[in-house]
Amino acid sequence: MPLIEDDETLLAFVEESKEHLDGIEADLLAIEEAGANIDVDRVNKVFRAVHSLKGGAGFLGLDKVKDLAHAAENLMNLIRNGELTPTPVIVSTLLDATDLLSTMINHAAGSNEVDISAHLAALQRAVAANLDEEVKPTLDHAIVLGSPAVPDLFHISEFELNTASKGGNNLFILEYDLIADIEQQGKTPLAVIRELQQTGQLLDSRVDIASVGDLSADFESMRIPFFALFATIMEIDLLTGFLGLDPAKIHPLSLDEILSSAGQGAAGRAAPPAPAVRPEPAVAALAVAAPAAAPLPQPEPEPVRTGRMAEMIGQESAGRPATVKAASSSSSEAAQIKADTSLRVSVKILDNLMTLAGELVLTRNQLVQAVASRNQQGVDTVSQRLDLVTSELQEAIMSTRMQPIGNIFNKFKRVVRDLSKDLGKEVNLIIEGEEVELDKTIIEAIGDPLTHLVRNSVDHGIEVPAVRLGSGKPETGLLRLSAFHEGGQVIIEIEDDGAGINTDNLKAKVLEMGLYDRLHLESMSAKELNKLIFTPGLSTAREVTDVSGRGVGMDVVHTNLSRLGGVIDIKSSLGLGTTITIKLPLTLAIIPSLIVTCQLERFAIPQVNLVELVRVPAAQIKERIEKIGDALVIRLRGELLPLVHLRDALDIKDPVYVDPASREIKDERRVNISDPRGNGKNRAPAAGTENEEQQSEFIEKREGGDRRVNPLSAYNILVLASGDFHYGLIVDQLLDSEEIVVKPLGSHLRNCKCYAGATIQGDGKVALILDVVGISTKMKLNMVADKVKTQMQQTKDVKTGLEDSQSLLIVRNAPDEQMAIPLGLVSRIERIKTAEIKVTAGRRNIKYRGGSLALFGVDEVASVGMRDPDAQSCYVVVFPMAGREVGIMVSQIVDILDAKLRIDDVTHRQPGILGSMLIFDEITLLVDLYGVVAGVMPEWALIKAQSESSDDNKFNILIVEDSRFFMNQLENFVSEAGYRAFTAEDGVEALKVLGEEKIHLVLTDIEMPNMDGLELTRNIRRDSRWSSLPVIAVTSVAGEAAEQSGRQAGVDEYLIKLDREQIIEKIHHYLQNRK
Repeated sequence: MPLIEDDETLLAFVEESKEHLDGIEADLLAIEEAGANIDVDRVNKVFRAVHSLKGGAGFLGLDKVKDLAHAAENLMNLIRNGELTPTPVIVSTLLDATDLLSTMINHAAGSNEVDISAHLAALQRAVAANLDEEVKPTLDHAIVLGSPAVPDLFHISEFELNTASKGGNNLFILEYDLIADIEQQGKTPLAVIRELQQTGQLLDSRVDIASVGDLSADFESMRIPFFALFATIMEIDLLTGFLGLDPAKIHPLSLDEILSSAGQGAAGRAAPPAPAVRPEPAVAALAVAAPAAAPLPQPEPEPVRTGRMAEMIGQESAGRPATVKAASSSSSEAAQIKADTSLRVSVKILDNLMTLAGELVLTRNQLVQAVASRNQQGVDTVSQRLDLVTSELQEAIMSTRMQPIGNIFNKFKRVVRDLSKDLGKEVNLIIEGEEVELDKTIIEAIGDPLTHLVRNSVDHGIEVPAVRLGSGKPETGLLRLSAFHEGGQVIIEIEDDGAGINTDNLKAKVLEMGLYDRLHLESMSAKELNKLIFTPGLSTAREVTDVSGRGVGMDVVHTNLSRLGGVIDIKSSLGLGTTITIKLPLTLAIIPSLIVTCQLERFAIPQVNLVELVRVPAAQIKERIEKIGDALVIRLRGELLPLVHLRDALDIKDPVYVDPASREIKDERRVNISDPRGNGKNRAPAAGTENEEQQSEFIEKREGGDRRVNPLSAYNILVLASGDFHYGLIVDQLLDSEEIVVKPLGSHLRNCKCYAGATIQGDGKVALILDVVGISTKMKLNMVADKVKTQMQQTKDVKTGLEDSQSLLIVRNAPDEQMAIPLGLVSRIERIKTAEIKVTAGRRNIKYRGGSLALFGVDEVASVGMRDPDAQSCYVVVFPMAGREVGIMVSQIVDILDAKLRIDDVTHRQPGILGSMLIFDEITLLVDLYGVVAGVMPEWALIKAQSESSDDNKFNILIVEDSRFFMNQLENFVSEAGYRAFTAEDGVEALKVLGEEKIHLVLTDIEMPNMDGLELTRNIRRDSRWSSLPVIAVTSVAGEAAEQSGRQAGVDEYLIKLDREQIIEKIHHYLQNRK
């Protein structure tokens, strides 16, 4: 171990060494890939890294680190000089050496006990293999060098001396006094070593402990000699001025004299031939850790202020022999822990933090003054400022934890290289998105899961070259590892062009394990079958190897990623390859969440798992909520969604209270429904208070009310994503969206799978964070989904009925005016502060996702109520228009629902309004998103129309639609785009039109009487006259099952009604391709 009790010096060396080693693996792989085309800059970078390691390790007495780095340096020097081509074998030798160096640096205190003989031999063989026969003996011819005062300082081979002397370099032995020349000059030993390495080549360095003396020596005369064997192009006079050393301490060496006097003593002599046991040299390096044995008694210190270096060396000389032993000291362990937990932060970020800290202090002072003067308006203003500064401070602090995912990705170059070599495969790894950043905690946690997935792709996915050539594929397989941002998450994709997943083999293995029966497996889609690979214990490998075959791994990958709030999905095509997609949150420390209540308790749902909110009024529960066995389901956009009550998932019993009069235990029903935020301000008087009369009256009113119109009886459903599986969670109340700080669970709750953590809210109350995956697992909702699928398979009916329905987003602009927006047209909904809205060239906009989002209001083109101009926030409904995203501002989001459309397109029709309907017993205006934007910015619509218009306006479009409203809308879309429209009210009538007119494209609804759109499409495909006719389905029946049925019938595109942009774009696409 090192000899100085100085954690700072060792820690500085460890930190610096880790930086040098951090990118060395990727650089060596790049050097290997370049082959004979040497990248001089990259080779020099690796050379300097191992050279720096050697210099620092020599000073600290880490002899094994120094020797191994020295051997690697010799090999890199040959590559640098163009004398050696970096073949895979040579690079593998260097990689093995740097791996061991990294391990030794991480456990620096015990590095001198590591056996490096095999690695040294491999490096020396690689060097010798490239040398001429007459040069090879110089590798083993060791020469001892020293100064006049200390003749036995350095043991170095003749080969290294010859190499160091090339290019006109001069050899010197430099003599420093660590006290007078370094410490008292305000320098550090490592800084001096760096200075020498930048000026020339530091061949070796040692500290002469034997010359230090003991504590009885006079401090004024105390010296600690530090010797360095140095090669530089500088002459002695220039070197003296540059280093600031006394010329007497610079000892020049002559290579000719050294070689001629080898074996004769003096300055240079041949080393003894391979002694059985190498004696410990009198010159040792400085130690850092304390000795294992108890130190000898120390004399009372003199009342003289000594330097830190002298203190450490004095203790060393008096307290223990100058030897290097194994390390297990706590101080060294502490140094290692500090090194592992350190984090590099940009100075720019620190400057920003200081600025924000100053703003925070200023805001605090303003708040203190406003409170002291009881200035309520001032308090409100300062509170807003405090909110802004806190948010910015939060973002700045979070950015210090963000690290590029390239830190993980770049490690896979080595993994893929070594594994493909072992398996006899050729794999080309492509990495994209290295700059994407994730929280440090997530970066550290995803390393193992990603490694397993990458190894699986190379082992199971990509075939051996012979098989690939036989399949018509390139000999070299492709593995793509990419990362990018999407929807506030980071998406990681692992894609290979290998054999894909053989679902037949997968089903056979599942049947063998007895996990599912054959009927169940046959009803599964390909996507569901692929996800079976995450089943514990399942492996399709034919034999157990070091890489795979034990059935352990993929289930652990799925579990670990789920714990991080991640989602993993898999897509595979037999013979073509597999793509694994992982969605991860940016950070786990602070997450946006929705606060809900269940039986008066608050809970937080991470918004990353929240798909949408659905509210089913009490009057519609019987109609919309169905039962399959004992399981509740809701039909949502053509598909059945499993439901579970939160109180059932958490085993929460109904609250009770003791009646003050009868002392009976009764159900607690005294929470006032007019308290929507759950803050208790309007709560009924509690039992046992002086307001018992009021309480009794309150209960009477509650029990006497009509439950059919009681809002408390409605179902508030959160549609949640557990991986790619969705389910609905029924809660009592929705309170608000908040950014919450995640706190770990206590030991008593740690095994509760339904909870992911806890958070403390603004009022000091604790809310538990729900684990969406854990609830799904506990309630066995996958089994419910299987029952749902079985029933749907038996009925083979994906329709929601003959009456057409549409998913609508219900909003308000003015408080007394309700509007509806077709949900299928909406990209996303954002809540913004009105202060963020800017006006540029007379148009409103906000900064949005690195660009600008244009904002429009329905009241700009239609005679409707205006938003409250004094409101502090509003909602923006984002949708695509004219090749860009734009936003419609509204005041309030009311609900999302599926409504049967009976639209009045006469009474309230106007620019920006398609018509009206009755929703919640209130006249609701149907917003024309395209019309609103076109009304404000007609030039955008004109540009879009010109780009869509055809050079040949004789194309005929057949519109098949039974709803007069939608028929008119589609006909307007088609006509405005320059096409000629023909119409039919059902499939039977459409076939007649097809027989009479020359139709170039069919635009059809699905749900129609007499003959629906699917049957019409089948008839078109069966008739040779129209079999190639493009068919576009426009319908409100969305969902994977409905779309799959359409594709099987022959539908080319499946679009949502009223989506003018997509409809016209697809018509233009198919007609142009047909032309």
